[in-house]
Amino acid sequence: MKKIKEYDNYFASRKGEIYSDKNGELFKLKPYLINTGYAIVSIRNDEGQITKTVHRIIAETFIPNPNNKKQVNHINCDKEDNRVENLEWVTCSENHKHAFNNGIKTQAGINNSRCRLTENEVLEIRNAYRLGCFTQTEIAEAYNVSSVNISAIITRRSWKHI
Repeated sequence: MKKIKEYDNYFASRKGEIYSDKNGELFKLKPYLINTGYAIVSIRNDEGQITKTVHRIIAETFIPNPNNKKQVNHINCDKEDNRVENLEWVTCSENHKHAFNNGIKTQAGINNSRCRLTENEVLEIRNAYRLGCFTQTEIAEAYNVSSVNISAIITRRSWKHI
């Protein structure tokens, strides 16, 4: 158990739990999950009450950050697992790479911000080309995309997941 910096009456455990000291007795705080899946707690100091994520409190309390990295990553991808050994300081880029490498975020298909087709349209395109009904150029015009995109869909260089 270690005192949380700048919060005199609060302590953190290496297991990812936050405690409040009320009159010499420790009480475990109940974290709340927010819509992003992270656990938060409300703590107060002389300046007032603030809400912080549990994983950030644990990292700030126990994990050195000599490179001044701004984000805290859950190594096993479980946002509710706030144990010290499951957390690490990372850059924004490192955090995104970790998410993509572990399937938390993907840019495939409709999750790509530049996506102009639906999965059903991709299946229609492949089927139309396979049946020989239309050329790649005709398909591209019908779906208002380039023939390069149609070629990538047909050869599975894009939309590999379907």
